[in-house]
Amino acid sequence: MVPDYVAAEHPEIKTIEDLKANWAVFADASNPEKGRLYGCPPGWGCEPITNNLFKALGLADTWELFPSGSGETLKASIAKSVSRKEAFIDYYWGPTDVIGKYHMVRLATPPFDAENYKCLVDMNCADPKVSGWAKGEVAVAAVTSLKTRAPDVAEFLSKMQVPNDDISAVLAWGDDNGATTDEVATYFLKNYEAIWTKWVPADVADKVRASL
Repeated sequence: MVPDYVAAEHPEIKTIEDLKANWAVFADASNPEKGRLYGCPPGWGCEPITNNLFKALGLADTWELFPSGSGETLKASIAKSVSRKEAFIDYYWGPTDVIGKYHMVRLATPPFDAENYKCLVDMNCADPKVSGWAKGEVAVAAVTSLKTRAPDVAEFLSKMQVPNDDISAVLAWGDDNGATTDEVATYFLKNYEAIWTKWVPADVADKVRASL
């Protein structure tokens, strides 16, 4: 991930393969001979993947894989860099308030390759190869009897889906405003009608609007 202003100022950096040639954009004053890539927090499932991708992309000569320490430390580093409009690149996950608040942009990756990815998730992978990330699946689960007991509710749940970028933006609003979950839900309903009105019949949507 990079902040949106970095993506705008450096259109030559679109994919993770572009990093090797553009390390100088992300050089840190403490080590100006290398770009700094903030890695996944230690001990997390993403750690072997980011570490192995670093090797697979051949970045060691021109980059340092900087330990982020923890999720909170990484978040604080992003906030500090963005407030100063500094070039910054890191591993991050979504949807989260961080992506929405700091307008982080994901660099493109090659297509997912199951065999390469199997090695990327192994901390002891001897010869990692580049692969895109496996898609995370989000399921809406309910008891089977719901389809017969409340088919309208089951139909609603089958349609309920929010794009990651929109969730991140809503979470960022909630974090900025110290909002409760109810307040965040109300904010979503008031500001994202184009999304949720597709989940319910028009008469139900009218009742929801009237209740806000």
